[in-house]
Amino acid sequence: MVSLWVATVALIIGLLLGLYMAMPLTPLLTKFSNYVGLAVLAGFDAIVGGVRAALQGNFDEGIFLSGFFVNMLMASLLTYVGNQVLGVDLSVAVVVAFGLRIFNNLAVIRRILLDRLMRWIEERKVASRVSRGSEETASERSATSVKVQ
Repeated sequence: MVSLWVATVALIIGLLLGLYMAMPLTPLLTKFSNYVGLAVLAGFDAIVGGVRAALQGNFDEGIFLSGFFVNMLMASLLTYVGNQVLGVDLSVAVVVAFGLRIFNNLAVIRRILLDRLMRWIEERKVASRVSRGSEETASERSATSVKVQ
C-alpha cells in the first residue's frame, strides 16, 4: 500500500515538473517529437512483449529492461540516422516493424487469455457436475437409509 502512495506522489511530482519545464523546452521538444514518439512506440512494444512473456511463464526482468531501453534507443537512432545522414524517412519502417510486433504479441496474448478462460469455464462445469453428483448421491443415501429403517 505504501508503494502505491509513493508511486502516486512521484507521478504527481513528475507531472508538475513536466508542466513547469515544458515551457523553456518547447523548441527542443518539437524538434525531436518524431523521435520521442517512436521511442514511446518501441517502449510499448517492449511492455506488450513483457506481458506476453509473463503469461507464457518465461518473463525475465533483465531481458525486459534491456529490450525496453535498447528498443527505444534503436528506434530513435535509426530514424535520426535515416533523416540526418541518409536523407530517408525511416520512421515509417520503424512504425511498421514495431506495429507488427505489437499486434503479433497482442494476438498471442489474446489466445492465451481465451485458452485460460475456456479452461476455467470447463473446470467450473466439471466442478458443478461433481457437486451436483455428490448432492444426488447424498440424497439417495438418505432416502435408502429411510427405506431400510
